[in-house]
Amino acid sequence: MSKNKIRKTKGIIFVFIFGVVIGILVAGRPKDSVAEEVKVNASTNSIDQNKSKTEKSKEKNSIPEELYDDRYKGLTADNPATNKLEYKETLLYLILNGVESPVSLYVKGLDKDDIKNTSLYSDYTYFRLTGYKLYDEKDDTKRAKVSFEYKENYYAYMNIVKGKAIPKGEDRAVEIAKVVKSFMKKYIDDSMSDYEKEKVIYAYLAKNVSYLHDDSNSNGDHHMAYGALVNHKAVCNGYSHAFDLMARCCNVECDYVLGEANGNGHAWNMVRLDDKWYNVDVTWGDTSADNVEFLDYTYSYLNLTDEELAETGHVWDRTAYHVADSLDYNEMYLNNKLCTYDEFGQLISQNMYAGNILECAVTDFDPEKYDITGTVRDQGYHGAFKWYYGSSPKGYNWISIYFY
Repeated sequence: MSKNKIRKTKGIIFVFIFGVVIGILVAGRPKDSVAEEVKVNASTNSIDQNKSKTEKSKEKNSIPEELYDDRYKGLTADNPATNKLEYKETLLYLILNGVESPVSLYVKGLDKDDIKNTSLYSDYTYFRLTGYKLYDEKDDTKRAKVSFEYKENYYAYMNIVKGKAIPKGEDRAVEIAKVVKSFMKKYIDDSMSDYEKEKVIYAYLAKNVSYLHDDSNSNGDHHMAYGALVNHKAVCNGYSHAFDLMARCCNVECDYVLGEANGNGHAWNMVRLDDKWYNVDVTWGDTSADNVEFLDYTYSYLNLTDEELAETGHVWDRTAYHVADSLDYNEMYLNNKLCTYDEFGQLISQNMYAGNILECAVTDFDPEKYDITGTVRDQGYHGAFKWYYGSSPKGYNWISIYFY
């Protein structure tokens, strides 16, 4: 081959290589091209751009459109949850409507600890938190990506309320659902008010569940609704999980509360009646916890205010729950069971018949000053009887007397 041909060939190769390099350099500069494209779109086709943003938002949040609700904050970046209560309620609302893990909620003013702890407060009757991450959005708003797994109570709830089949292998959920359905068939009907339903659930659990004083040989079921509903043995969180599940299945809005009582870990519930919230502690209402044989339960812990409950030694993160400040459905006020010790004597004379149980709250009772046995005898009753009094809010003492 001649030198001229070689030079010509090399020239062609050089031009080819040079073209390839230029192409690569051009391809490697996408920012100017994309910026130009966005600028064009912004001026000529802003609708497409907004549509793209919407699709991106849905990809992040993946919540069915029919679940978007003005009441629940945290569903979008434009409607972030600004406190623990809003975040907690929205998360549980989505889970109980079948949204799968993970789910993204938008928050403002909440940090990682708030997300972690409030997810637990939000009622782990139905789910277990498995992970969470926070991503910055705009204007101090963050996207909380929360991962969770369903618990057996979730499957029971979805079966009873939504009519969904319980997955294979969830045998405990089947047992739980069977108990709740049987209870509802026997005790609940559409004519009942939410208060009447709540009271029946309270009495059913207090009567049918025994407080497990010694859990050294237990497998842990007593901490769950399964222990209360199937084994009929539980501690506070078992009672409270069961109450929550039964109330929701009966269409009574409620909450599971995680806190302390007299320095020990404790759980109870809150219920919503006529747009007002009340505290309910079935565990403390179950007299089996105090080994009282003649009395199945007392209504002394049905529908208390925050102030009343706090005076009994209950402590909880109030920022994560609704405020309870109404006495409208408080058992003592609603049924005229609040009295002075002098009035207590009159009630004895009206109720001292064989088989009767008198329950009331005495506002000025002092065990060192007043003698219940003497008071009963003074009213002319000389048969056998037993009495019990427990700590009650605002200095009251709930007294129960059983006349044989």
